[in-house]
Amino acid sequence: LRRRALYNDMSRYVCCAGYMPCSGRCGESKCPELCLATEAFLCFGSSVASTRFLLQDEFNIQTTQCDNCIISFMFCLQQLACICSLVACIVGNQELSEASQAISCVSDAVYWTVCSCMQVMAHELRFA
Repeated sequence: LRRRALYNDMSRYVCCAGYMPCSGRCGESKCPELCLATEAFLCFGSSVASTRFLLQDEFNIQTTQCDNCIISFMFCLQQLACICSLVACIVGNQELSEASQAISCVSDAVYWTVCSCMQVMAHELRFA
């Protein structure tokens, strides 16, 4: 989707679409295709969000309160999963460990759903 968002002009490619501190410092101009593949593989969430931000800026679309609520819920759920995993590890309680794993699975499902929705939105904006 990023390639399409750049109108297939990879000379315009910048890591994370210029929205992260690493942008422009990764040697993107020398091999943009490899950098994009590496970005999507190693920083998937940031890559998806950056493409979304790029298209929102291009089409002058604001993030809605509903978007913010869903994204905040995803972040809170990820933090809860992390905290529960740490507590379960420290305490050594099997039941807490199982609850932690269940929260982690739900957190992962929400994360992948949000990423999918962001990509669909990006695709629809660019190709509607």
